[in-house]
Amino acid sequence: MSINIQNLTGTRLGQVGLKRLLGTGGMSAVYEGYQMSLRRQVAVKVLKPELAHQDHYLARFNDEAEIAAQLTHQHIVPIYDYGVDSQDDHEVSFIVMRMLPGGSLWDRIRPHLADGTPVMPLPEIAALLRQIGGALDYAHHKGVVHRDIKPSNIMFDEQGTACLVDFGIAQMHNKVMRSAKLGSQQDTLMGTFAYIAPELWLGELVTGAVDQYALGLIIYTLITGHAPHNAGPNEEYRMRSEHLTGRIIPAHKVRPDIPEVLSAVIERAVAKRPEQRFRTVKAFADAFEAALRGDVQALEQDADGSTRKFTNLKPTVLRNRVDEFSPRALHEAQPAKYTAKDETRIVPANAQTLNMLTDEYLTRNLRPQYDLNLLLKRNDKHVSRLFMIYRADDVVKTADKICSRFKIHFGSKAVFNEVENIPLGANIKKTIKSVLTSGTIGIVLIGPHWLDAKDSSGVRCIDRPNDMLRISIEAALEAEIPLIPLLVDGADYPPTTLIPESIRDLVQHRGAVVRTEPEFHDDMTRLVEQLELLFKQQL
Repeated sequence: MSINIQNLTGTRLGQVGLKRLLGTGGMSAVYEGYQMSLRRQVAVKVLKPELAHQDHYLARFNDEAEIAAQLTHQHIVPIYDYGVDSQDDHEVSFIVMRMLPGGSLWDRIRPHLADGTPVMPLPEIAALLRQIGGALDYAHHKGVVHRDIKPSNIMFDEQGTACLVDFGIAQMHNKVMRSAKLGSQQDTLMGTFAYIAPELWLGELVTGAVDQYALGLIIYTLITGHAPHNAGPNEEYRMRSEHLTGRIIPAHKVRPDIPEVLSAVIERAVAKRPEQRFRTVKAFADAFEAALRGDVQALEQDADGSTRKFTNLKPTVLRNRVDEFSPRALHEAQPAKYTAKDETRIVPANAQTLNMLTDEYLTRNLRPQYDLNLLLKRNDKHVSRLFMIYRADDVVKTADKICSRFKIHFGSKAVFNEVENIPLGANIKKTIKSVLTSGTIGIVLIGPHWLDAKDSSGVRCIDRPNDMLRISIEAALEAEIPLIPLLVDGADYPPTTLIPESIRDLVQHRGAVVRTEPEFHDDMTRLVEQLELLFKQQL
């Protein structure tokens, strides 16, 4: 029989006596304790005994102690001791840390969510952001990403000073931790749904920007007294959608007494893409304080030493700005930086150069019957929508990630992925053509088995009369819609003779390779930047 983790009051772990239970969580319980050797009050975190026999949880608990012990910062709770003790023939793992009697930030937020009143004055919010931001930047500099920033993990000492706690799912970039060695799939998405950054939902690489995103959402709640998203904290599907495509109501529209520039600061901290956020959490805190002073000309230092005006740092502007890594800059401003090495990085040997969607591509590289100047002669003067063509069985995970990225950048009105609700007996190709209106660009996702996938009878899916992938490509070709093939999941163009004649023209279009992680983000960023140029291209 295992011991009851909620009934350890009066027992002793190492040199610490447990006085009373403070709270419990999914993995552990926290007690107020007394460290007899140094005669001081402490907090003791105890791993649930039933989890101690599961390697993943024990390793994660051990990692938390090791990571936190290596971080010495006034706003990060210090670790005093760590060990294993026996209780009723059971081994109990525990961590001894500083006692924080001032409660958590969640204790302060919770009463205000009912009536939507501000949680604390703006100067106090700025001070909190400065304290926790400093702790996060320090941890990020040490290679540690917290990954679970939420109000209950921000606590206060007796003077009201904020401290960051609970590094239970932290990731340390400069060291392979015990839990990482186990290769558990539980690491793919961990944290509290209400604060998980979009890139984590998409399975992308973890950076310190995920902590800034979560802290930005917390700051929003402190100012407005409202949760930033309308989904419940445990509604995974709805919360995922909110983080990927939803937009928070600007803080100044909830609280008209605060300056609009303060809303812009928060919106940048919670931008959908990590590269659109502040470079550091300190930069976020600096901009926040400048906005409170009414300084709309506040400057942020860039990594290259240059500066930009704060008013140009709003997410919508940052996303569309042309910088040294954009296709236009590579093509015009800094052609020397676009080398053969850069080109082969994302284009296979038998595919053509990906310099598409620039003015040069529009005038020289498209075949005459796909000239956008001819296609968009009606009321549409811009490319206005993307139509996704793929067979879900081939690229289901990659398609979801790519569609989510497109939706983040171009909005739901700009993206059509697949054709839904086609009536029984309808002419499928005719129905698809009706969607492919002027201004549409087709994005064809080509997976490694797009041609050789077979049904239960051994017939190639691409050859079946009702194969949606082939029919959609045929419809786009017949409607003279420009197509951009994306080779994903390691796919390559097969010999032309293997491709059905009705869709053979597809491979004459210039395409791109979108690789898996860790290169997926770089390839998609370049593709999105090029599509943005085409969306803004006046035709």
